[in-house]
Amino acid sequence: MNRLFLPVAAIVCCVSPVLAADKIDNPEYKQWAAYKAGTSVTMKTESEAAGNKSSMSMTTKLVEVTGDKVVLETVMTIDAGGQKMDMPAQKRDVPAKIEKQPETKTDEKAPKPKTGEEEIEIAGKKYKAKWTETTTEQNGMKSTAKVWTSDEVPGTVLKMESKTTGAMEATSKGVVTEIKIVK
Repeated sequence: MNRLFLPVAAIVCCVSPVLAADKIDNPEYKQWAAYKAGTSVTMKTESEAAGNKSSMSMTTKLVEVTGDKVVLETVMTIDAGGQKMDMPAQKRDVPAKIEKQPETKTDEKAPKPKTGEEEIEIAGKKYKAKWTETTTEQNGMKSTAKVWTSDEVPGTVLKMESKTTGAMEATSKGVVTEIKIVK
């Protein structure tokens, strides 16, 4: 038995560091772990597609912070066609380390995202934000999406807008309406 155990133990000891090397820091964990439990961000989104309007309020709350993970709880209220729906709270674990993803080839013909920086006011406070705008065209439809982010806010997203034109018209605008930082 010992003769079998020692070679297996040696293999496990040699392979473990290699497997750990394939893990990287999770940016989402790193961002939320900078705050204390109870910190939350609320975003309100309004959308219109094919003449139908809807809105959603989503609050993400930091429930637990450990060295291995953070636990986030998301609560949503959706109003679609005059029908209000309170969705049950959903918890999810965000691990501190994630698998390193293989690099993917980018389509050289695809339009490059536009980027920039600007100061925007969110929930009564000014933030230096980075924005990224992407445009895609497919099947006769053109979609443009712009997202503003800041490392000063849990979850990083401050604001987002999207517009689709063509066979189906749609717009969506989301903005953070409340930030509660537990100190």
